[in-house]
Amino acid sequence: MSKRKNKNKKNHSDTNDFSPEMMEWVLQGMDDGTGSTELPSPELAEEINSVFVREFKKSPMWKGMIADFGNEEAEEMLKQIRVKGKNE
Repeated sequence: MSKRKNKNKKNHSDTNDFSPEMMEWVLQGMDDGTGSTELPSPELAEEINSVFVREFKKSPMWKGMIADFGNEEAEEMLKQIRVKGKNE
């Protein structure tokens, strides 16, 4: 039996959009087990938000939100979910 790779399935390392700064911020919050950490810089907060939105829109939950609320309202709801940076 031959092993065929799914050409459409991407390797996790191919889709890792997290910068070293983002990973450091996430891991820093995991050190004490609470997930709490200081607020990221405004630039890092924007990066985190951008990656979240892009990945969330690939999820089944996003499709459900579109079905339940319509595209316009789902987009408005998604804008309310965001990481705040320092001095925001």
